[in-house]
Amino acid sequence: MLQEQRMGLSTNEALQNMLARADTPSVRSFVRSILQGETLGVSIGQIMRGLAVEMRRRRKAAAERKAAAEQKAQKAPFTILVPLVFLIFPAMFVVLLGPALCSIMDAF
Repeated sequence: MLQEQRMGLSTNEALQNMLARADTPSVRSFVRSILQGETLGVSIGQIMRGLAVEMRRRRKAAAERKAAAEQKAQKAPFTILVPLVFLIFPAMFVVLLGPALCSIMDAF
């Protein structure tokens, strides 16, 4: 952005170019806020305070989503255990022990 300003572009044009190049949502949000603040005449300090509050809110929401996902992941083994014990294990025992039981029955 500074190089573009040194080449003669206005701050607004340099910020527009930076917005086009930005690939992360936080940088895009920052540049948009600066552009809007410049257009409306809002001080940079107010913009930065607002962005800080927004970023904290997003970080907190992401942490809450992560905690909820971890809780679900902790419950998953117990959820899988019920069908495993009542459906898969009995079928496996029949397949494995069935021929052996038939052989034992034939022996007597």
